[in-house]
Amino acid sequence: MKNPAIPDVPSRIVPRGDHLPDEPGTERLVRAAREGVPGAAEDLWSSQAPRLIRAAIALGVPMEEAEDVVQESLLSAFRNFGRFDGSRAPFEVWTHRILVSRTSNWHRARRRLRLALSRLAGEDRPAAELRPDEALAAAEAKRTLHRLTAGLSSIRRRVWVLTQISGLPVREVAEALGLREETVRSHLRHARLALERAAKEKS
Repeated sequence: MKNPAIPDVPSRIVPRGDHLPDEPGTERLVRAAREGVPGAAEDLWSSQAPRLIRAAIALGVPMEEAEDVVQESLLSAFRNFGRFDGSRAPFEVWTHRILVSRTSNWHRARRRLRLALSRLAGEDRPAAELRPDEALAAAEAKRTLHRLTAGLSSIRRRVWVLTQISGLPVREVAEALGLREETVRSHLRHARLALERAAKEKS
């Protein structure tokens, strides 16, 4: 059975529906996509994305990052379409399980970043107040953070440091860098994803 190509489309498109078999709901989309009907894979993608975005947010992923997590989940689903067995679970259940796995990965990566940042807190204390083990941990955390951020572009590194280290709000960062707030949020989102991937590779 032919697997559909992974659709290179945004997560929100308008389903056409005129090319689909006469079956109810998601089942007809899945069947058409598996048979390689033109446009069916894109329609299946757009039918699942809004539900999964809501689920990701409910699982604790911030709204501005939920779409990225859902995109990764749906890409995984389409790449493994041949493993889907509708007799064991509906497509919605299958994709939700994939989303839960991706969301767990997101939370683990975020915890690693928070741990690295919390270890840096010792830098705010005078060196004389740090125990030897605290000083070593802070120095190692700083080196690790520098290695992780080294792969970021200059602008994304500045956005990440100003928002996550200095604690400045997006509005002030946008004013300081001469960018729109929406652009700052986009750079921050991509910086977080890059740092999470780097932290995962180095763990």
